[in-house]
Amino acid sequence: MRTPVILATLLGVGVLTTMILRTPAEEQRNDAPPPDVGAPLESIVQDAAPPATTRSAAATASKPSPTAISEVIRRCPLNHVCLGDGGPRALRWEAPPAMPQPSRWRPPPYADALAELEPMMDAGDPSATLMVHDILETCRQAHSTEQSLSNAIDTMEQTHRLEWPGRGVFRLAESDKRAEMAQRLRETYDDCKGVPRATEADQLALLARVAEGPYSQAKMNYAEHVQDPKLKETLLRDAWKLGNQFALYGLVDLLITRYEQGLQPDAHIEAAATMLLYTALLRAEYEPNPERIAGRAVNRMLAATDARMSLLRLHEREQARHLAQTMLEQNSACCLGH
Repeated sequence: MRTPVILATLLGVGVLTTMILRTPAEEQRNDAPPPDVGAPLESIVQDAAPPATTRSAAATASKPSPTAISEVIRRCPLNHVCLGDGGPRALRWEAPPAMPQPSRWRPPPYADALAELEPMMDAGDPSATLMVHDILETCRQAHSTEQSLSNAIDTMEQTHRLEWPGRGVFRLAESDKRAEMAQRLRETYDDCKGVPRATEADQLALLARVAEGPYSQAKMNYAEHVQDPKLKETLLRDAWKLGNQFALYGLVDLLITRYEQGLQPDAHIEAAATMLLYTALLRAEYEPNPERIAGRAVNRMLAATDARMSLLRLHEREQARHLAQTMLEQNSACCLGH
């Protein structure tokens, strides 16, 4: 089983779940016993439905429980994906193209490191570009002059408030913490002497340069910082095409917002399909164990999938399920086994 870098994604599931759950469900959930994993969705719906005694009751009983598909996912074996289409399907876990790693980290002083890295960056080396980005990001948090550093330390001692460039204002009541921070500020200042202070736009341009390559994580990193929703969507969709399943997580939020703003009438169906697929892939890698961070994330996404599916009509739920299946099957970079 591969080990993706997903801690931030897993910790952020609760935020997305809260946003998804803010709208009350339009239909009542069915509390029938969970279905078997391998049963087709149609048989799940039929088995879960209570006996119908009237025409209206029969119509109500024919609606699939929004929990039916999530229970299929919950009971799915590890390393398999289940979307209610007849049974578990084996996955292949192949990491998306990884960004080249630097042969070694350039230690401070960072002005010397930049002098070595910038020609490599200009020649198109993505790892050098990322190292330049990280150095400039570090030095954005350094004071630019000796005087501004001294003033910040004096102010911290007098008011217990620290103004940290690029980070914000912090209150430090304990004297040992202030002494530790003063030393850290001094070290960062010394490390960054001679390094120009980059703007956020400069930093974003470096991320954009790396994101032009065939690296899904670079596209994800850039997408986290851009404000243009269209550009963010393009980056996330490109990352998914390259096999990065966690791009689906970001797409859900964009699609829900687009639907709520009236920009795409059927975006709610695509949002449900995207969430369904993301949840199924997450479950394929992690057990829904409440004792673990990943397991809790799986449980939250299952609940969020229930809530999102409950907002759809019968035919829309089927559209979402089929769309999720299509998205999976058409992505040659992820994730079905042969």
